[in-house]
Amino acid sequence: MLNKDSLELACKALANSLKIDIKVAQFHLANSFYGSSWVKLKTEVEQGKSRFQNMSPIAIKELLEEMALSFSINLNVNNSIASELVQSIEPLTQSNPRSLSVNLDKHSNGEYVDIAELFELVGDTEDMFKAFKQMVDEDHEITDIFGGLEGSADLESQLRLSLPVHASNYFDILTHLVNWNLDSDTLSSTYTPYSHSFYLNSALYGQVPVYLFSYLTTPGDNQDLLHNNVKDKLAKNNKAALLIFRAPTFKELNGHIYTVVGAFYANAYWSYILLCAIPPDEQHKLIGPNNDDLENPILDTSFTTQVCEEIPTNLIYFSAISDGVLEEGIINIKEETLLFKGETGWVSHVYYPI
Repeated sequence: MLNKDSLELACKALANSLKIDIKVAQFHLANSFYGSSWVKLKTEVEQGKSRFQNMSPIAIKELLEEMALSFSINLNVNNSIASELVQSIEPLTQSNPRSLSVNLDKHSNGEYVDIAELFELVGDTEDMFKAFKQMVDEDHEITDIFGGLEGSADLESQLRLSLPVHASNYFDILTHLVNWNLDSDTLSSTYTPYSHSFYLNSALYGQVPVYLFSYLTTPGDNQDLLHNNVKDKLAKNNKAALLIFRAPTFKELNGHIYTVVGAFYANAYWSYILLCAIPPDEQHKLIGPNNDDLENPILDTSFTTQVCEEIPTNLIYFSAISDGVLEEGIINIKEETLLFKGETGWVSHVYYPI
């Protein structure tokens, strides 16, 4: 029977099985109970008022199937592993839920997408560029945007810079979610790449221009030509600058989730910036110039991704950047996401409609 002890043991078993933070495990375990929340589920169980207590065998079977489906979709494990995981950690029929060792990379359900594989579908990248160039030449409405491209590298860079960017979405979520000191009086109503969209008030550098870009890069990837070019251009024109990406990229290190949302430049070096309450200029100072992959050393827990109302803040950030903060502070959380995983192990949400 479900009780406080078995519920907490199940949560610990899930965290240990997947090597994830306990708060993240709480979110996913509660969500597998037909979309419940951890606080609600735990409180009702403690009070003996949960509808999941004293269930019939049929109802238990249906809930276990729901848990397996939820784990498969939201934790990105294949169906058979999800079922085994549920059997191991479920607190409904056993008093001592136990851990099951699951390698998320090995048992992925296939929803990670390698961009290189997409190029392979159309053959050589230059072949793809030729086909795209022919389409551009035949459509005068987009010739002005893509007509000057000279090769596949130019095409890739232009596409990465072409996603919609709404400066107010970035400003709102960074102000309210992590409380960065952004200057509302400088918020621009229009967006142009390489032009700042607002300013960060910095105790160390005064007003720092904030540049928004739709492309994504990952820590440890020093071969990203577009990202390197962007950094060079911004560094040439600024003593200090903050660069913010459209999509967050995250990775579990030492049992905690770290989420990168941008990069900061000052004192002649760049450092990645994480989604946390530490101001970007302070992060830059603490991280230093020689930790490009954020793993040498791994940052302390003050840099880690938090959970707000049982939702990881990296998902809240991504959802707000995509749709903005709606009336009365409501954010439409993107529950269906495609995950891109880079060579360095960092993962990014990519929303797609179902």
